[in-house]
Amino acid sequence: MEANFSLGGAGIEIDARRWLFRVLQYPDGLFEIILLGKVFEGGYQKEEHLKALDFALECELGERLLNEKIYAIDICESPTREDLGDALNFDALARLLRGGFTKSRSPI
Repeated sequence: MEANFSLGGAGIEIDARRWLFRVLQYPDGLFEIILLGKVFEGGYQKEEHLKALDFALECELGERLLNEKIYAIDICESPTREDLGDALNFDALARLLRGGFTKSRSPI
């Protein structure tokens, strides 16, 4: 997995190799993906972080997979120990969404 992305004309480099995610799977098989932390540092608004996260996920996984498997994406800027204990890195997230392994936990 590449996990390095550039946001168009903004000149922003994104390195997703250290990202951690909490993943919730719903009974219909769709996933909610929550990034634990920030996409990048600086004075950016949450909306900008979400756009960058969506861009990175689409670059790595493809638009079709995102449309078929993802119910929602979100960002938790201050994750708890519980969140981090269940965390997946970007590689594990990609394997999960491509069917490489299953996640047994349901959303709360």
